[in-house]
Amino acid sequence: MIVGKNGLARIEFEPPSHIVMVADGNWLVVHDAQYDRTSYLPLDKGNIRSI
Repeated sequence: MIVGKNGLARIEFEPPSHIVMVADGNWLVVHDAQYDRTSYLPLDKGNIRSI
């Protein structure tokens, strides 16, 4: 896990997980390389804000 200023963060999980999570202060981007699927979640709405 790497955490920077202004809500910047990057999380990579150990294998066998293929998930990378990146936050840029506005969005949480979750990428699953195994399924080549990316999800974008706004940080200012919903339950993500409470994290």
